[in-house]
Amino acid sequence: CRFREKKDTDPKEEDTMKLRFTALLALLLLVVAALLTSSTERTDAAAGGGVIDVDVADFHTCAVSLAGEAWCWGENEDAQLGDGTTADHSDPRHVCAKNPSPAPPCTAARGNILTDVVAVSSGYEWTCALVNDDGDPSNGHRAMCWGDNEFGQLGDGTTGNRLTPVDVCETGIWDGTACSGDAPAPLDGVSAIVAAHGNPFGYHSCGIMHGTGELKCWGMNNNDQLGYDTGTEECNAGPGNPSIPEDSYDCSKHPQTVTSLGSGVVDVTAVDSVTCAVTTGTSALCWGFSSYGALGCGTDCTNNATPQPVSGLSTGVQSIGLGGYGHSIHGCARIDDGPSPAGDRVKCWGYNGDGELGNGSVGPGSNAWIPVDVCNTGPPGPCPGDLLTGVIALHAGGQHNCVITTTGARARCWGSNVFGQLGDGIGLLEERGDYTCFFRCRVKPADVCASGEWDSGTQTCSGAPFEDVADANLALFSSCASKAADGALFCWGALFGPTPTPTEIRFDSDRDGCTDVQEAGTDPVLGGLRDRKSFWDFMDQWTGVPFERDGGIVAGDISAVIARFGTNVPPPTEEEALAEALTPPVNPNGYHASADRGGVIPEGEGGEYPWDLKPPDGFINGNDINAVLAQVGHSCA
Repeated sequence: CRFREKKDTDPKEEDTMKLRFTALLALLLLVVAALLTSSTERTDAAAGGGVIDVDVADFHTCAVSLAGEAWCWGENEDAQLGDGTTADHSDPRHVCAKNPSPAPPCTAARGNILTDVVAVSSGYEWTCALVNDDGDPSNGHRAMCWGDNEFGQLGDGTTGNRLTPVDVCETGIWDGTACSGDAPAPLDGVSAIVAAHGNPFGYHSCGIMHGTGELKCWGMNNNDQLGYDTGTEECNAGPGNPSIPEDSYDCSKHPQTVTSLGSGVVDVTAVDSVTCAVTTGTSALCWGFSSYGALGCGTDCTNNATPQPVSGLSTGVQSIGLGGYGHSIHGCARIDDGPSPAGDRVKCWGYNGDGELGNGSVGPGSNAWIPVDVCNTGPPGPCPGDLLTGVIALHAGGQHNCVITTTGARARCWGSNVFGQLGDGIGLLEERGDYTCFFRCRVKPADVCASGEWDSGTQTCSGAPFEDVADANLALFSSCASKAADGALFCWGALFGPTPTPTEIRFDSDRDGCTDVQEAGTDPVLGGLRDRKSFWDFMDQWTGVPFERDGGIVAGDISAVIARFGTNVPPPTEEEALAEALTPPVNPNGYHASADRGGVIPEGEGGEYPWDLKPPDGFINGNDINAVLAQVGHSCA
């Protein structure tokens, strides 16, 4: 039989609270497990360079670097990281290329990573991306997905999980190398893609077609979230998915057009069993499951496969976002509030158990079936005349939302803050601030704090606010944002420590323990492993194979340092350095240990270079060797 939720009544709120409480306990266990394993698995992903896109899912995160490479980290049980494994990773890993050769592991040095990526979307247990496969960004991009495929959400014509990226097949079936069958065709010409967040029914994907603005969706359709009737096509939930009863579900394993929308779609978002879009006419429409007013079309609006106009948002909508977990879904829209640089205002609707609506209210009875205005700031309670304005970007998460404002491109957030996902500086499960809900939250926007914490009295951060934000993305209990100046990626919340303030996330392309920034020579901290790209990365023993390291300090390391950097040994020639996969040191006089001088000589007081540590006795002895071990260990932090 096909499984469909009842369409005449909403699930009971107490059942939803049980689901949310269970989810919270599960995440607490996940965070504790992550903390317990942090001593053996690196959590400082310190990745150099910036990003052009980032998407945080419930339990994993993916980003696109400035170089067009896809990186993912977090939970990986269903291969949602795309690195060719199902092992969890707390630090970013390269996503493999389609049909990677050589076989994984996938690194830049091996030449088997996914490149030319322009956008990424992290679903509940899978990920999709857009790839500029023909070098011409003017005609859209190819859609690729990987990870869990139980309900056809990868769109490859099957329900088999994929360890590495595969083409979304508009027609045909993925045969292991390409879409095959009668007139096979990959989904090309896509301008935007979204993979739904949220459990238990967040298993569908959608893409906007370049030029026409048609919307195509695929995956689970148990509550009409695809926007069309999938007929008799079904996908079976297996025993490996404990959150969904084993049964048959309506689904589509190929992209199909949401014909009732027509053309002209400019924005799309999806959470659980709900999908929303914005058209060229700047109107907002939603379809799928209408729990707690998630469709925003009033109390008489029920589940619907036909896109329903969001009440009062027939014009002026600039962007739209959905958040939620279980059926506790809310939506928000950014609405034109005058010519730039005035910025826009925000309205939200749906579930409000954690202050998601931002209107000063929270809890049972405060859910909104039509959009309500978001307040500016202040204590709980109504905010007549004091509304949030000056918004230039909007993002919705699990039970929280964030905006970027015209004031210094500052990030501001509201809603659930149980794991610090609002970035207000208040720690894990710490009951302080103006919290009024069962799970700690803010019912009005507060600044994200780069340092210090949000002071409810002064309505400012005690330290510095988090500003110069270019883009952001949110998930169940986590948030990420990139900086406008250099694309640097910062994250906060459950999946990143947990930490209640933004922490920079960095990449390590060659997996040697030293970040790309350090290896590019732009990090002032002395590195720890020998690498041809850095003057200071030289400690590990040379094995004869480029980029191969033994991972420990041994006698060979000490001998190599003394031989190369001793006071009486001239630096290698360029040819010698290249032969050893090393670069000549910055200081032509070589490296000198510091023990005989009593410590590091400050720049300007002992030579031209801050690392020019010449021993006064003129020769190498045990003190110098100890100094080398102390100063040039295997830490790049």
